[in-house]
Amino acid sequence: MDLHIHLSGREIYVDDAVYIGPHCRLYGKGGIWIGAGTILGPEVTVLSVMPSYEDPESLPFDAGVEPMPVRVGKGVWIGYGATLCPGIHVGEGAVIGMRAVVTEDVPSGAVVGGNPARVLRMRDPEIIRSLLREDKLFGRDRARMLRRRRMGLEEIEQGEREKAKVE
Repeated sequence: MDLHIHLSGREIYVDDAVYIGPHCRLYGKGGIWIGAGTILGPEVTVLSVMPSYEDPESLPFDAGVEPMPVRVGKGVWIGYGATLCPGIHVGEGAVIGMRAVVTEDVPSGAVVGGNPARVLRMRDPEIIRSLLREDKLFGRDRARMLRRRRMGLEEIEQGEREKAKVE
């Protein structure tokens, strides 16, 4: 499988049950935090620094960068090719449409899209709070399902071994 995920900087923190799709680019020099159960679709870019462009003796910008951390809450879905600009916060349960360019904070439960991204609609906040309380996150549910499936296969194999012993 051809994943080619690009991670740079030492300030990238990823919680559990997070999926990072192929060809994602996370530039973490300024700090990136990704909450549990979040999904980054293919080719998502997260930027966490802004070049300094105020130096009157250097164009287009100087050698300095301003760290601008990016925080992504739990249970967020970031669609194919979206870009998260430096310094933004994405609230829990938000959905970011494919190819969206997020230049401002995204509230919890917001569905955003476009360039620049804007709120298209809001998801029910009580449902999001309830799902978070119950730890109903896609990655965790999928991991549980795979564990149950694996356990079921192990039980079947054990039964076949016991059956072979009897015969």
